[in-house]
Amino acid sequence: MHPRRSILMQVLGAGSQSLEPQVGSVGCESGDRFLFCTDGVIDGIWDHRLADMLAEDQLPTDKTRAQWFVEYAVAESGKDNASAVVVELP
Repeated sequence: MHPRRSILMQVLGAGSQSLEPQVGSVGCESGDRFLFCTDGVIDGIWDHRLADMLAEDQLPTDKTRAQWFVEYAVAESGKDNASAVVVELP
């Protein structure tokens, strides 16, 4: 695991402080999925497994997919501070 994995580098909505979010762009297509999650999910699932789970088409909704990520991560890591949202582009 990365030695600085618990360090919070930036946060949006931090009171009256000036924010400088890191912004970038990626090419995307209809059907692409994005995972937004806390480190509780990342700590419980290896990177290659994240991609496999995100590509899985057997789940009926992205809400179900997000629940799957959280439940899997908690089972693997034993931590219960996991949150996830999955968005699929129309």
